[in-house]
Amino acid sequence: MRKRRIKVSLASHEDVLRFLELEALCFEMQPNRDTTFFWTPVVEYLWAYKAEVGRRIVGGVIAMPTRRGDWYVNSLFVHPRFRNHGIASQLLERVLGVAEGGKVLLDIKTDRPSLLRFYGRFGFERKKILTNYYRDGTDRLLLVRNPGKGVRR
Repeated sequence: MRKRRIKVSLASHEDVLRFLELEALCFEMQPNRDTTFFWTPVVEYLWAYKAEVGRRIVGGVIAMPTRRGDWYVNSLFVHPRFRNHGIASQLLERVLGVAEGGKVLLDIKTDRPSLLRFYGRFGFERKKILTNYYRDGTDRLLLVRNPGKGVRR
């Protein structure tokens, strides 16, 4: 990919379908009417940021505050052709800025060690593992970034 300017901004109602199609591609899911109905207010009213190259959405992140005052990153995704160009880092940094140094939680499948290394650079640590959590039998690893943790490059 040629060096292009990546613009990160809040996603809007007009972005919902493109945002969901990209998330489905990245996570190998099949979007349907129900997921669109559910995710429209999520993208519209929670912290949903998009990364664009030109007018094309190439990545996104969805985060939300919890009842305890922490933050939960529900989804972070980048189009396969645009990975390894710092887009996921920019999206995650935006959420960490919104969290203002507070506790941030997220979960990953344990069959993706590269994700553990990626999030580790941002101060995320293992908190809890749930075995046989996903339909395919993989485990779910809950990660936490406690207040005051910095980014390691």
